Amino acid sequence: MLLTVVSDYDRLNDRVDAVEQENERLRGLVYENEQLRHRLEAAERERDRLLDEMARRMDELERGQRERRKLPTGSPSSSTTSCSDCAPSRPEGPRPRRGGR
Repeated sequence: MLLTVVSDYDRLNDRVDAVEQENERLRGLVYENEQLRHRLEAAERERDRLLDEMARRMDELERGQRERRKLPTGSPSSSTTSCSDCAPSRPEGPRPRRGGR
């Protein structure tokens, strides 16, 4: 009878140890899951921020393109004629050769 009680105690003790080890493993998984959830939330916030920034820049680009299309063709900024007081944008004549050829 005493042998049966000791045997039952050892079996229960082993089972408690196994359950405690499993609980420890599960706690680790819960911790890892929380860490991944926080990383996911941070990544989603970063994605949303980048998408907002990209949309803002695209709006600026489109606004600039619309404004350039609205400029009259005879405006001084788009004129190709130069005044006599202004220096030419590049020297007249052939370009000098490079590399000593």
